Amino acid sequence: MAEYYKGRKFTSREEAGLPPPSPERDAEIDAGWAEFNARREAVPPEKRIHLSSRFGDEDWNDDADWDDSTRYAPPAPPADE
Repeated sequence: MAEYYKGRKFTSREEAGLPPPSPERDAEIDAGWAEFNARREAVPPEKRIHLSSRFGDEDWNDDADWDDSTRYAPPAPPADE
């Protein structure tokens, strides 16, 4: 069943009508993450940049003042001079 979190809908692949992932695809994805982690760990800790979590919301905001309407607002038109 779909879950909603902060105005976003999260579903499984099956609920979205997609086929289940193949073991070959899972192995390919795992290999990609292993390569990424190896490259990241090769950088000295003092030179690493912060990588947010998968969704990143908790890095800059909490539930107390969440306002999704401003996050995806279109840019303001240029001011007339």
